[in-house]
Amino acid sequence: WRVFVRGGLLKMRQQLVFVVLVAVISAVIYVAQEGRVEEIEFSPEYDAQPLVGPVLSGLPLKVFSKLLRTPVLGYFILSILFKMNKVADVRNFAASIEPPEVPLFYPIVLPDPATIQMHSAHAQQQNMSAAVAALLTSPRSNSDGFLPVQIKDYLQAYRSGALTPDIIAAHLIRAIERSNADGLNAVVILNETDLLRQAARSTDRYKSGRPLPLDGVPVGVKMEIDVLNYPTSCGTSFMGRVYGSSKKDSTVVARLRAQGALIVGGLNMHELGVGITGHNVFHGPARNPHNPAHHTGGSSSGSAAAAVAGLFPLTVGADGGGSIRIPSAFCGAYGIKPSFGRVASRRDHAFSVAHVGPIAATLEDAVIGYAVMAGPHPTDVTSVMQPPPHLFGFANTKDLSGIRIGVYKVYNEHAEPELVEATQKMIKFYTQRGARVVDIEIPYLRVMRIAHGLTILSEMVTALEEDDTLYFTEYSAETQTNFAMGRFFTSRDYVAAQQVRSFFMQKMKRIFQDIDCIVTPGTAITAPPIPPGSMETGEINLGITSKAMRFILLGNFLGLPAMTLPVAYSETGLPISMQIVADHYNEHVMLRLAHAAAEVASLAKPRLFYNVTQGV
Repeated sequence: WRVFVRGGLLKMRQQLVFVVLVAVISAVIYVAQEGRVEEIEFSPEYDAQPLVGPVLSGLPLKVFSKLLRTPVLGYFILSILFKMNKVADVRNFAASIEPPEVPLFYPIVLPDPATIQMHSAHAQQQNMSAAVAALLTSPRSNSDGFLPVQIKDYLQAYRSGALTPDIIAAHLIRAIERSNADGLNAVVILNETDLLRQAARSTDRYKSGRPLPLDGVPVGVKMEIDVLNYPTSCGTSFMGRVYGSSKKDSTVVARLRAQGALIVGGLNMHELGVGITGHNVFHGPARNPHNPAHHTGGSSSGSAAAAVAGLFPLTVGADGGGSIRIPSAFCGAYGIKPSFGRVASRRDHAFSVAHVGPIAATLEDAVIGYAVMAGPHPTDVTSVMQPPPHLFGFANTKDLSGIRIGVYKVYNEHAEPELVEATQKMIKFYTQRGARVVDIEIPYLRVMRIAHGLTILSEMVTALEEDDTLYFTEYSAETQTNFAMGRFFTSRDYVAAQQVRSFFMQKMKRIFQDIDCIVTPGTAITAPPIPPGSMETGEINLGITSKAMRFILLGNFLGLPAMTLPVAYSETGLPISMQIVADHYNEHVMLRLAHAAAEVASLAKPRLFYNVTQGV
């Protein structure tokens, strides 16, 4: 028996040594191959195929995340994954560019004098303050369909004396409690004392006859954005505990608070923003108000869910890889990702791709949020060189003549049929109002997608290196897996990705000489169902990720303004959204087209909805 056992153990050791040797040799061969830049002839034909990888959740995902941290074996697995998805093509493509591109580490566009003059003239004709005042006083729609409660409804109730901010604060606390009991899980941290204190001050201002423009309007903020008296936990289990509550507001929140808004932090999000489902294993998943069995999308999951469910007329999200637009598309909200630097922010984790912007159930409220947030601030050097923001032409939705809409047909058709049809119908509607369609081609989209993913993961693992060292095991298995991929990239990969960015910035500059905007589906799929086995671990599904992120690249990697807006509903009742992308600093064109679409698109009442003004 002892001989048998010893023989078995010896055989196991030999097998283990053999596996390790194979892994080492394979990794060495891979590194040697990856170290060379191959001369590849890249085709400009459309090639944005889904990413390839295992579909994992539950225990298999936990095991996989541990294997990726295993010396040699983890390297071997990542080598295979990266080879399957042709990650090395970023370096190969960068090397093929003639003449060579200088790396562009931020997608900043310095406006020339003519551009500044044009925007300045537009701002004088239609300044933000006048535009917001018009939105706040415009009559409610006469539509027979569902109408969410808007910012102007709160203000009208306050002015008439029917409600006060203290009453609304009490209603909101009860609504959040009810929504969490119903499983919506959009607001996971609520400082009731702070909210009631804000509401009391707002009520006093109304009593004294000196209300601020947005006095008493509840606004929810994603938990990765600093809010006074709330922990900036970024969806983790430990950051709030380790770093405590924020001592001051971020620039965006400070601007909203200065207008009188009642600020609530602690809106749910995908942990550290490194996922598109919005699923948070520590706080529980925020659920889609239209179907709680489906994902909200991420990473600004709580922001989109809370807006559509009626908890807030306006919320704040952040977008490094579609994180405003994807949840807005899945939930049926209006989500605006402005030009890079248009809204001043700190960008702690994703330096060159992150943007802050508004999410709302109505276009009017999203525009009001954008108007308050936009503009330069000395704390963000990328914001100080922008031309003045404005809403020129926003009200002119009946005559769209002169607007040239870029359509990349094969790109737009790479989505579920219902989404393709809804987008085509809206493009046809635009042409009926005078807009002109221009066929365009955006080459090498697959390379751009890989370069964007490489960039955001590299920046995040770099920014979070200290937390990664001290608290890595407190991350979810999904985040551990994503960060393992991020650490696998090299400095050569990152620099090559920025050369690719520079190439595409020039390419899009030429394309926008012939068009004013690009219209695509918002995502390639409607909101996917939440897998039962993912509740405790999250999930890895690169196929779903590819489909959700298919159309978001231009906005993040190149810093172009982009937004998603609801235009229809699927046969199963899930929202279908469209995306509009404009040239740098031309948000006014994008918003004008969105305004025209909003006038004809009907909204459906979500299954989970809370009317805070009525206390129900």
